[in-house]
Amino acid sequence: MTGALLAESGLAPVTRASGRTRQVRFRYAANKHLRHAIDWWMTVAAREDPWSKQVYDQARAAGHSRYRAYRGLGARWTRILWRAWTDHQPFDPDRGHHTPAGN
Repeated sequence: MTGALLAESGLAPVTRASGRTRQVRFRYAANKHLRHAIDWWMTVAAREDPWSKQVYDQARAAGHSRYRAYRGLGARWTRILWRAWTDHQPFDPDRGHHTPAGN
């Protein structure tokens, strides 16, 4: 179900394949209000949270654009949010954060 939430928010890319061609593209069909809320959340998280800043900085160092780095960070936080919601447990940063290299 996490994939459905990522798709609804526009964080999951769209893959188009035909024959030998495979393209991964930005998802335009999404809930615009949810996407905007997550964009703002990630903008603040990358500035205020050390783990989020580390994830964002590594994505930028890997050559991703600013918005692509925010979407990657947003996908991680959305998965964390989904897990906390479905497990009915508050988020524990000591348990919930993984190093960016440890995807």
